[in-house]
Amino acid sequence: MTSNKTSTAPREPSKRLSSDYSSSDESSSGPDYRERCGERSDEPSVKKNENSPIPKTVDLSDCRELGDAAIRGFGDLCEKYSSIPDTDVAINISVQRGRSIAPSTDYSPEEHCHILTAMLLPMLKQQVVKIPLLPEPADSPTEAARKLKLIIELQAELNTTIGRIRFAVNALRPPPLRRYGYPPDDSHWNRLKRFRLSGLNGTFEYGVLESGLLKIFYGVASTIRLRRLASRSASTYDRYLKEGIINLTLGNIDEMIRCLKGSELDLLQDDFIKGRDQLNSDIETLYNLAYPLQEPNGHIKPPSQQATQLAQLALPVAKLSRVFMNKVSRRGMHVKEFPLFTEMCSVELVTLSRLSREVSDHVRGMVSNVKQADTSDIAGQGKQLQERFNVSLKLIKQYILPQIPDTNDFPNQTYFKTWFAT
Repeated sequence: MTSNKTSTAPREPSKRLSSDYSSSDESSSGPDYRERCGERSDEPSVKKNENSPIPKTVDLSDCRELGDAAIRGFGDLCEKYSSIPDTDVAINISVQRGRSIAPSTDYSPEEHCHILTAMLLPMLKQQVVKIPLLPEPADSPTEAARKLKLIIELQAELNTTIGRIRFAVNALRPPPLRRYGYPPDDSHWNRLKRFRLSGLNGTFEYGVLESGLLKIFYGVASTIRLRRLASRSASTYDRYLKEGIINLTLGNIDEMIRCLKGSELDLLQDDFIKGRDQLNSDIETLYNLAYPLQEPNGHIKPPSQQATQLAQLALPVAKLSRVFMNKVSRRGMHVKEFPLFTEMCSVELVTLSRLSREVSDHVRGMVSNVKQADTSDIAGQGKQLQERFNVSLKLIKQYILPQIPDTNDFPNQTYFKTWFAT
């Protein structure tokens, strides 16, 4: 098998990395992005002068030759690293493994985690920041050629870094569950619990690659043409690099790092805030139904008396739900030095992580019942909400509160145990 390398200037990898990795088979079945980046997929790569130093005198034709090489390089990267569906289908896992760069030695899952967080992901962030450092319109041909040369060298580095990350992420994917299968008890798997690793591949393939890097590659290639630094003129489809895409990509890389390095409480609290805005909106709706304002012109039809009475009954329940969610959030339970792991298994962690979303769904159901003055289901929604809190409270008391360290200034455990007991 041969590697599918980008048509960029070869670059010696750092001594720290080169001894650990070798390229794997990279046959691609993904969509062809090369024509979008301005290169026919069957046109041979041209490497003329890519390794030669920039001459003292540079004219526009030299810049365009380098611009063409840079565009080809981005086309190759787009083709090789097009996103692969995040499924457990064996063929997709195999394709992902084939379009990656494997280490020359077998690493344990823990070692893959360490390499990702300590080296590969921070390295990718540094490289992403450098991608848009393109020649400016006012640059001299010599300066423009220098910047294009750096971009071509950066493409080789990106190819290596992305390929290594994809291999490590693939290696960390939890094994597929059998149909109707139940996840194993992984309460003592520490950093390798399914709860932590199951979303890592999707964040990389869609958050970092599809929504980030591929758009950056296409945008930079388009910008090179729009600035007339390529032999081919810009097309009507070319657009300058979208503002904010770099920060979006960096944020998704940080999310991967946090997924691997954050404590289980950190990851849970990230999920707890996801339904907060919807919950606040539903509480505001209930308040307006419970205490409708008198419109002087009468343009807005007031709710029925029965709806108003139901809203006044539902509003305290919704507000108490918000108080609970605020208490378990990062603002309400800001704990320093919380251990990375608890003894919860992934099934229990997932149950707890869905709390905010399910609370928001139940409150939204109550709002719907109030608007329709439907008394038949609103009591059922309240009962389901109470049961949901009871399950979560049991997990919090059993696994999280005992791990909260006391400080010299404040007895945290006593405080939280007392609060949740009431």
